Amino acid sequence: MKTQHALFATLFAMSLGAAAWGQSLPGTMSTDYLAPADWLQKVTVGADVEQIGRTVEPDDGPDVELDVIAYGAFFGYDVTPAVTAFITIGGTDDNTFDDAEDDSGSALKFSAGANINVAAYNIRHPALLNGDRVTLRLQPEVASYDADSCNWMQASLALPITYEIVEVDTYTDRAADDRFVVALYAGPQISYIDGEIDHGAQQTDFEASQVFGIVGGADLYLTRYFAMGAHVSVFDTDDDTLTGGGSVRYHF
Repeated sequence: MKTQHALFATLFAMSLGAAAWGQSLPGTMSTDYLAPADWLQKVTVGADVEQIGRTVEPDDGPDVELDVIAYGAFFGYDVTPAVTAFITIGGTDDNTFDDAEDDSGSALKFSAGANINVAAYNIRHPALLNGDRVTLRLQPEVASYDADSCNWMQASLALPITYEIVEVDTYTDRAADDRFVVALYAGPQISYIDGEIDHGAQQTDFEASQVFGIVGGADLYLTRYFAMGAHVSVFDTDDDTLTGGGSVRYHF
C-alpha cells in the first residue's frame, strides 16, 4: 500500500513539474488528425424559395396554370474544381386549385443536379473590365414535386452565359481574396414536366405546354464564400406565368 502511495505521489510531482516548465499535456501536442476535414472545403450549403408558374396540358381538359411555392435546403459538393453536384430537399405550398381534395398546405420537393463550368474567359482589356470573367455553364437537374392537388417530375437543362464583375486588387492586379462579385447570367433552358392532377378518386395526366424557355438572374457575392441570388424563368410569352425565386449560399 505504501509503495502504491509513493508511486502516485511521484507521478503527481512529475506532472506539477511539467506544468511549472510550461509544457503541454500529451493530449494537446499533436497537430495532425485521424480524420482531416479537408472535404468540408468542398461543401456548399444554402436555402431556396421558388414561385413556380407553368402552363400544363391535361389529357382531358383545358390548360392549367401551376401555382406552387417550393422551398428547401441546398447541399452541394465540389466533385472537381469545375463540377458541383447538389441535392435539394424541402416542401411545397400548392395554390393551383382552390378546391383541392388535400388541403394540408405542404408536401415534399426533392431534386438532384449539377453545376458544370464548361469554359471561361478572363477579360484583361479594356482596363475598365480587367479581372472580369465570362463563363459558360451547364446545369442539369431532375426534380420531384409532390403538391396538394398535383405531383410531377421535372427534367431541366440550362445553358446560361455568366458575366462576373470582380473586384481587383489595384496593387497586385489580381482578384482580391475577399472579393466583391456580381454575377449576371442568361441563357436558354429546356424543362420537361410529366405529372398528374388529383381529383380525389380520379387522376388526370398532364405535361408542360412549352418546354423551351429562357432563364436569367443575378448572384451577389458579399464575400468570397457567401452569396445571395435571384432568378426568373419564362417558357410561354403568350400568358403571364413565370417561375422566379431566390437563394442564399455559403461555401466552406
